[in-house]
Amino acid sequence: MTEALGRVVATERKPNTPHEFHFWTAIDSPVGIGTIVRVDGAHPMDGQIPHIYGIIVEGFSYTDLQSPMHDVLGHDGLPTTEGYAATERAEIRLYTAAVLRQIPEEPLQPVPMGQVFLAEEADVQVALRMDSYLREGANTGIPIGVYRAGGTDAVIYLDADFLLGPEAAHLNITGVSGLATKTSAVEWLLASLFKHFPEDKGSIAAVCFNVKGPDLCYLDQPGKLEKSDEALYEKLEVDPKPFENVQYFAPYTAKGLALNTFRNNEALLDNVTPLTWGLREVLQFAEVLLNRDDIDAKADALIDFIVQNVVDKEFSDPLLSKKHMVQSFAERADAPRCDDPEDAKPSVKYLDALRRTGHRFGGRQRPSVREL
Repeated sequence: MTEALGRVVATERKPNTPHEFHFWTAIDSPVGIGTIVRVDGAHPMDGQIPHIYGIIVEGFSYTDLQSPMHDVLGHDGLPTTEGYAATERAEIRLYTAAVLRQIPEEPLQPVPMGQVFLAEEADVQVALRMDSYLREGANTGIPIGVYRAGGTDAVIYLDADFLLGPEAAHLNITGVSGLATKTSAVEWLLASLFKHFPEDKGSIAAVCFNVKGPDLCYLDQPGKLEKSDEALYEKLEVDPKPFENVQYFAPYTAKGLALNTFRNNEALLDNVTPLTWGLREVLQFAEVLLNRDDIDAKADALIDFIVQNVVDKEFSDPLLSKKHMVQSFAERADAPRCDDPEDAKPSVKYLDALRRTGHRFGGRQRPSVREL
């Protein structure tokens, strides 16, 4: 057990509560804002010594001066004459900590007087309630980072059941925009999940949407790591290597001649698959792709007719040498157009709206027919 670094104090003006307490330490004590500490009560409660875990949220420093003027007079008005002061004034460091957890948890009482200790790794687990899912034989912890303070390096875990359980999958990450910190956090979390997810709970996969720049386009390529990064990987028991078994899906450009992706080097195209939509997908999600005003009972009837009589049906056409299968709406010169949808016949109006998806989602729609 480490030595005590402070003692709990309380005054009438600064009392302790069940949710907050105060303590003093030496000036050179290795604590600061964000440090987790443990308080051991001086007297047992129902036969058990209370343990309180808190995180420092505020710090104070002051001396016995009644007025700043006294310090000015003691130095003859010159800050450089410190050696001529009659005495060296005592300084106190006082910290305020928010309570994270009390043991026992009932009854919930104000924090008692006692010694304050720097939290060790086991204390961090209890303070953050990680001990509930780090039990021997029922460990579902996923390491996500390291807590560091005062010489303590403690691994921080998330509960796999809470993160990926049947009623979970909730994670919020906030940060400054444009620094790729949130992206890095997600990539690290995925690497840790793939390494530590319990085998008895099945296998997992991740579907990521790259919405800006090349951030996620090179997950299968190695990056540069500093020595400090390698030490973190080792402590968290995650292999410092790129992701394996990565598949990319990219649309074509508007002209349809090349894939619209940063992975356009021939050496990187072996795991890139074109992402396109066919007629079946357009009809299945017509209410998403089309305007709400275009979808009504008549449109539903027309869509059902096309699904039953056109999609994936074989047709013969004198313009084609072989039989073909319809997969999307073609833009042909002799196809009926609708210049004024309000006055057009309903069937032509809906066909025209569906046909326009080829312009709205250029590069994502498959060719109109497939030869058999």
